[in-house]
Amino acid sequence: MSEHDDSFGLLGLSDALADALADAEKLADSKDQHIDSSADGDSPDLDDSDSSESDDESQSIPSAELPASSPNRTKRRPRPVDDGRLIQLQAQFSRLERELNHERGSSARLRKEIEQAKADLKVTRQRFLRQSDQVEAMTAQLDRAQRSLPINSRQKFVKQWIPALDTTVRVLGHLIFDDKVAPEVRQALELLRVEWQRAFDVVDLEVIEATGESFDPQQHEAISRRHEPGVDSGVVLEQVDPGYRLAGHLLRSAQVVVSEDA
Repeated sequence: MSEHDDSFGLLGLSDALADALADAEKLADSKDQHIDSSADGDSPDLDDSDSSESDDESQSIPSAELPASSPNRTKRRPRPVDDGRLIQLQAQFSRLERELNHERGSSARLRKEIEQAKADLKVTRQRFLRQSDQVEAMTAQLDRAQRSLPINSRQKFVKQWIPALDTTVRVLGHLIFDDKVAPEVRQALELLRVEWQRAFDVVDLEVIEATGESFDPQQHEAISRRHEPGVDSGVVLEQVDPGYRLAGHLLRSAQVVVSEDA
């Protein structure tokens, strides 16, 4: 439920409550008016026929002989108020009030969850921004090393980073294609991967990707072999860890699983 839809739901319930309350007040006012009119009934209402007959009799009978008004003459009763309708409106009002309170509670919980998600996303972004800053710092460091050190010294320096490179590449490759990871996090990971690639380009570091290639002992190290139906012998089935070349010089062979005949 979005905040926009929730606000419309609360507005509809508020309008329904207002209508029900107005109807109940009208019925209550009508009932009070009828009660007041019943209490005031000093002069009874007479129908037209009784009035005509009284006029005729008053013309023919002397005033001294007119009979006194009967105290038991029936008065016209006010129309009764529909108490059942009033009770129904009161019940409807109570139900709508409960629904409105429930909607307000749901809206509050939803807003709290949204705020928590925003806070989590902010923390995640800050973490990846820090990692991006670290990558940029390493890029600058490697750039300085490239300009000041001969190739052998650069190879020794870059080899120290290979374990960290393995972990980073493995984690990025797993999370970027994980559907359970939020799109914003995948985007941050992709930016981090691009920063790593920039660092590789600065020092002329190349990653050796071997999966699906023919096994080459010059740049591949077979750590396992297995038979795979439908696959020719000597094909790299799986790359466990990538290989690296620095300025065309092999730093480490790619560690792979190779197919073989049954």
